[in-house]
Amino acid sequence: MARVFVPQEQINGDRITINGQDAKHIATVLRHEVGDFLEVICEGLVYETEIVAIEKGLVQAKVVAIPDIQAEQPIEIYLLQGLPKGDKLEWIIQKSVELGVYQVLPVVMERSVSQLTAEKAKKKRERWQTIAGEAGKQCRRNRIPEVIVPQGLEQALKSLPQDCKILAPWEEEATKGIGAFLQGTPTSVAIIIGPEGGISSKEIDLIRSYGGETVTMGPRILRTETAAIAAITMVAYAWGDLHGEKVENHGTTDK
Repeated sequence: MARVFVPQEQINGDRITINGQDAKHIATVLRHEVGDFLEVICEGLVYETEIVAIEKGLVQAKVVAIPDIQAEQPIEIYLLQGLPKGDKLEWIIQKSVELGVYQVLPVVMERSVSQLTAEKAKKKRERWQTIAGEAGKQCRRNRIPEVIVPQGLEQALKSLPQDCKILAPWEEEATKGIGAFLQGTPTSVAIIIGPEGGISSKEIDLIRSYGGETVTMGPRILRTETAAIAAITMVAYAWGDLHGEKVENHGTTDK
């Protein structure tokens, strides 16, 4: 069943209006017809619908059921990713969305090689958000994670929820393993990953001033893209749903 995301204003009672590129895709690419079924997602809810009308640039669907489908992590995972070189961030976004990350915050750090103008950052963000949307649809999530415009580390830290638990894998941390961090039942976790050059000592001081903890993930130095996915996976296994068992929802899944 095809799946599309719509804002609340496109739902009126048991009728849902689909327009723009989604409507075009349904009609001309998927070649759906009146009577076919669609899954429509709005603010975390899944609506099973039947197409009742197809017009140019517009699809009308009728809600036939609202099943209880939960495809979101029970914990909000924020990825603060130091801006890497080239197109690495596209791959990181795609895979982190598949793993259930709540929000991706690209961060310009001291050792980031890539430097973006405001205009280029805006265009990059649009592409990154498209990648997040495609990944969210492919893995059948209930919401599309937001990708933020690249910003500084302190700005990103300030934007986190007040009770967010902050994790920073750091190659110079020699005593505290990530297992010691994965304790308790937090409602949200922020994972801070440095760019290719790593996180500077000054940035570590800033992270710690916001209550963040540094950990080691083993004796090998991981590439930035590997570290991001490895850390998300461990957090999602410890507090999320990657272990395949039903878990209690520690926090909200929609804001």
